[in-house]
Formats: sequence, C-alpha cells, structure tokens
Amino acid sequence: MRNLRWLTPLFVVAACGPTAVPVELGPRVEVSPRVKASWPGFALGLSPGRWYDRGPLHVSPDGEPMRAIYDPDAPSVPEPDAPTFIMGDVREGRLYEVELDAASLTRLAQALTERGWADGHSGEAPPLDERPTSPTGSTFYQAGWSGLSDNRLPRGIHELGVWAYQQVGQYRRGGTGTLIGTPDTGYYVITAAHVLFNADGSYPDADFIPRRDGCTKPGGAALAGCNTRPFGTWNAYTWMMSTYWLDNCRGRDTTTAACLANDIAIQEVGRPSGSADPGAMGFGYMTRSWFESTHYYPWNRGYPDFGFKGSPANLRPNTLYGDRTVCVMSNWRQNDSGFSRNTDMTCDVSSGHSGGPLFRDLNGDKVLGVIAGMYPECFDRSCGAGSIARMMTPTFYGWTLDFMGL
Repeated sequence: MRNLRWLTPLFVVAACGPTAVPVELGPRVEVSPRVKASWPGFALGLSPGRWYDRGPLHVSPDGEPMRAIYDPDAPSVPEPDAPTFIMGDVREGRLYEVELDAASLTRLAQALTERGWADGHSGEAPPLDERPTSPTGSTFYQAGWSGLSDNRLPRGIHELGVWAYQQVGQYRRGGTGTLIGTPDTGYYVITAAHVLFNADGSYPDADFIPRRDGCTKPGGAALAGCNTRPFGTWNAYTWMMSTYWLDNCRGRDTTTAACLANDIAIQEVGRPSGSADPGAMGFGYMTRSWFESTHYYPWNRGYPDFGFKGSPANLRPNTLYGDRTVCVMSNWRQNDSGFSRNTDMTCDVSSGHSGGPLFRDLNGDKVLGVIAGMYPECFDRSCGAGSIARMMTPTFYGWTLDFMGL
C-alpha cells in the first residue's frame, strides 16, 4: 500500500500573543440541545437529539498548519457504531457532541433538500459562459508530479472568470474551501477537517477569502488594477466535523485510513459588511455506479502552496489552479450507507489543494467531495491515480443540512 501525505500548507507563520492550546475533548456532560426555536426538525416532529458538553474551545494563534503521513500499519481506533459529530462553537468557546438517530437524520435531510438548502445560489456577479473542456483518451491519466505531467493551469481572475470559481477560496493561512448555502441558511465553507488545525492540534482563527487571487503575472510582476480579495475576508465561526476525526486524528504526525475516511468539515462564515455576494455552490452525493456508468467525473480547483515539492512550475502564490482534465476515480473504499467515503483520482494536486472541491454541473455546480491527500511517490513521477478524495455521503450530507439549521 502506498503512503499518503496530507495536502496542507507547509509554511510557518510566526505565532504571537497567547500560547497555542491543543483541542482536547473532555468528558461527556449531557446538556439541553442548543438549537434555535426555528430548527426545521421541530416542524417535522423530530427530536434535536442528545447533546453533550465536551469542554472549552480555545482559539489559538497561527502555527504550522497540520500535515501528516498515512501509515497503513498504525493502529486505528474502532469507529463508534453510532457516529456523532462535534460542533465547535467559536463564539461561545465550547465543544458540543451531537447524537441524532439515522431515521431522524434521513427525514430531516429529505425535507431540507426539498426546500432547496443543498442547491446553492447564484450571487450578485453574472455567470460567464466559459467552462472547462473534457479531454479524451489517455490524457485522463496524466496525474503525478508537476515537473513531469502537471495538467494544472492558473485560474486567476484576469484569466478565467468562471462563475463557479467565485465560490472557491483560500483560508487565510493556507488550504482551500468552497462556499455552500442559500440566502435562507447563510454561508458555510466545506473543506477538509485537517485544514482547520495547526500541526500541534490547536485551532487557529481560520478566516476564509473567497476567490482570492495573487494578482501577479507569470514571472511575479504585479498585475495592475487586479483586486486580490474581491469579496473581502470572511470571519470563521462555528464548525462541524466527525467526533472520530477530532478525537483521534488532529495533531498527529502519522494517521490511519479511518482518519482519512473522516477528513471533511463544514464551517460557518460571516460575510463582511458591504461586500458583494459571491454566491454558493450546491452539494450532494452520487453512487460509484453513477460515476462509472456516466463517466461524468468531477473537476477540482485549489490553491497550491509555494515552495512545496509538486507545486506548479513558476507558481503564482495565492492563485487558484486547476487540472484541465476531470478527476477519474478508482479504488473506492470506506463504506457509509452503501457509499464510499474515499476514492483515488487522477487530478493533479499538491500541498494547499486540501479541502478543494470535487464539483460538477448537475443542474447547477455541486460539491461532491473534497481533496484530502496525495501519494508522495507521485510527487516525482507520473501516477495513474495519485490524489485522494473524501466524498460526500448520505450521513455527512444529513449532518451538513442539520448543522445549517441549528
């Protein structure tokens, strides 16, 4: 089995101010459900589930972003029979664990899907007609180290103004995410869980910058009149991820297949006053058989890190990049309700693409998964499928809709 390296930023930001405090889950103390009176489940006669206080959440200064190496021989903690999620309430500074039974989650997801909560919205800027062009033949399989077979192109604002790219952005400290939500639900970012943490397991202030651009020409010269942050910087608030990932995977130098299978997160973000509305993608899940029968594979976009092996040649920092080909999938694994949580893919990626969307136009652009990692031997040679995704599944889809309603 090949080793896997997470695709997180590798630069270090000097820490200042208070000392970083790693996130630690304390004992489960049951508390009253912390949901709004408008929580949609009430109208369906559903219970908001059981809620537990799991201790304080400290917001730490920036540190070295989390990165780890997949070790197939590392002991893996068995996952619980009834998966739960952790809500990190940044405003209140608390961690809560939430249990909601599968039947209630399914009913809630169906109702909120019918309301259009997973559809996204167009925002204020008009869509453009440009779309990536699907390749044919063996060019699908030219994934691997950038110096040999990198198919990525810069997708700067002045180069390609595709509407979908407005919703893809960069975390202030590195890593990629995608805006989801509607005017009714507010804004959220879907990303990889490890993008939100420092290497020591602490949680920094993970602000998000939609459609960030380095605004430089090839060679590094500044591009006149280019807005590096056309939608501003959005404050990061409450987040949600698997209890298993937070309890067993954050801050590890080596990690397991079970960690990779849980490496996905949703974070609430606040739109800055006076900024334009970039819109948001929809989100959803599809079966393996659907992808393989239709060959309607997704695209990937992300923000590669500067100075990391495998990054694009002459990389323009803080600039969106994307493989010109679609991400052909293989080696499906980690079952969740009949859906695979992980799959290998042929898209070219490198450090910084973590959390970047696997998206496709399905009556509107929809996020179907996020980038989680890459096999390190693919940094310096061509691989058939060198990158790895954490796909959306029914369980995480339901959690996301529930979280948006809390």
